[in-house]
Amino acid sequence: FSVRQTSLFLSSHLQVAVSEDLLAFLHDRANGNPRGLIELFTSLQEQELIDINPVTGGVTTVAGLSDLVGDSLFALPPYRLAEVYGRFDLLEPTVQLLLKLASVIGKTV
Repeated sequence: FSVRQTSLFLSSHLQVAVSEDLLAFLHDRANGNPRGLIELFTSLQEQELIDINPVTGGVTTVAGLSDLVGDSLFALPPYRLAEVYGRFDLLEPTVQLLLKLASVIGKTV
């Protein structure tokens, strides 16, 4: 999804309207993926980090947008974590080792 498509998707499927800042945040974090977008939006709701006006459908952040990047926000739900571990276990041992090393090294080599 593009940013515009993300906005249209939120409007048509979830009946909400978000600010440009929140829209950019959601699009960036979900990488334009509709499923990821729904999961992220639901996670924000469950953690009470966003508030939806029941009359207008307008979404506001409870905390500042910069506060939404805490570690607790992006913790994977248990079912998704189990899925990741399951897929990881299916990889060849050398690929598993490479991924473990890459996670320790980080972005800069």
